[in-house]
Amino acid sequence: GICGSDSEAVKYSFIDESPLKNKTSFYKLQLGGYGETEVLSIRVIAVGESGALVIPNPAHEQANIYFKNPLREQTNILIINRLGAPVLTQKTQEQVFQLDLKALDSGVYFFVISNESGTQKTVSKLVVQH
Repeated sequence: GICGSDSEAVKYSFIDESPLKNKTSFYKLQLGGYGETEVLSIRVIAVGESGALVIPNPAHEQANIYFKNPLREQTNILIINRLGAPVLTQKTQEQVFQLDLKALDSGVYFFVISNESGTQKTVSKLVVQH
């Protein structure tokens, strides 16, 4: 079919009914004989039952920990080593913690994500390999 107009800009929406979860998808639209759009990339993050998703895991120097925070509440992360000692803390109102792991030794760590009200708590693990 034909969408839009060759004389004026027309908004167009596209819905991928089955996007890949936790992977990046790339989209480009063909514009008939008028070329094509630039490539757009979208990543759908699904944190699953654990309540958090670490990308990459194992991590090297940096990692992102995604979690659910639909109300954008102040949320804390506490990362502890195998002995239970805290090694990193951070706060955010987003749905991701962007962690710099360069100062941590290689090994297995555990993290606790909790909101300020204490109603949400997620515990999971992170592997660091340098």
